[in-house]
Amino acid sequence: KQWYQRRVAITAGGDNDPVDAIEIGSSIAGTGDVKRVKVLGVLALVDGGETDWKVMCIDVQDPLAERLKDIDCVENELPGLLAATRDWFRIYKAGSGGDMNQFGFGGQWQNKTFAEAVLRETHEYWKQLVQGGTAPKIRIENTTNNGTERFLTSDEAHAILANQADYEEEGP
Repeated sequence: KQWYQRRVAITAGGDNDPVDAIEIGSSIAGTGDVKRVKVLGVLALVDGGETDWKVMCIDVQDPLAERLKDIDCVENELPGLLAATRDWFRIYKAGSGGDMNQFGFGGQWQNKTFAEAVLRETHEYWKQLVQGGTAPKIRIENTTNNGTERFLTSDEAHAILANQADYEEEGP
């Protein structure tokens, strides 16, 4: 059902999208930008019965990065940000008729050490996935991991895309 499983004090499985980064620095990233970040902590969102880890981090180039060492530092330097972020994730689907989300660990942000363990574990499951060690319900073809079972050359990937129907959004 999912390609990773975190064995902690939550009972929900994964959502095939194991981690999302919340970068709290002062600059706004553009679409596709890649930043080097410092991990600060993690929130265990449970969305539709599946765990969706929210990793809070900061761009290492941000002026505040030096002072933010762990999740507790975020509350000291940016009071209210942790609660506001958690509350946004709780209600963001309710405005469009969805249910309010729940959280593991009573909605408490977990520290940097815990977040890094989540990242290590999900990375290991990702490596098993792209090496063909699991039977996922998601497509794992890729153009970046040469030597994996589902590696595609650039030409092969372009050929697949050329044969796909155009994407059309569904109307209201």
